[in-house]
Amino acid sequence: MEDAYLKRVLGDVLVEGLKETALEDPADPIDYLARWLLHYRDVEDQWKQFREDQKNLSIEKAEYLARLEVEMKRLEEERLAREAEEKRIAEEKAKAEQELAKRKKSEEEEEESADNKEPADDTQGGDNSTAYSESLSEQF
Repeated sequence: MEDAYLKRVLGDVLVEGLKETALEDPADPIDYLARWLLHYRDVEDQWKQFREDQKNLSIEKAEYLARLEVEMKRLEEERLAREAEEKRIAEEKAKAEQELAKRKKSEEEEEESADNKEPADDTQGGDNSTAYSESLSEQF
């Protein structure tokens, strides 16, 4: 049982450390192996931290992209609403200009008809300015 535990927990690490120790052939192999194991643990801790950081960054990135997508949809909706409002305003402006043109045209037509009626009245009534000046001269 102890052999299985050691193989499962320390087997690969010890084999790698012993290989490194044999390749280096240090003067104090026990001290070298001990330092190698400590270094190995530090490296593994750093890799573990790195993987956790990467996982957290991945989660943050997904959240950021989701927020960004929501914001882009909101901005698109605002843009469409603004375009619709601008279109509505342009239509109202065009309608108001048409109504103004109609009023102006009807006023011009009224003026023309009034101008056409005035000469007809002058011919029927005679020359009023002459009659007025004659009545003034009679008084003085």
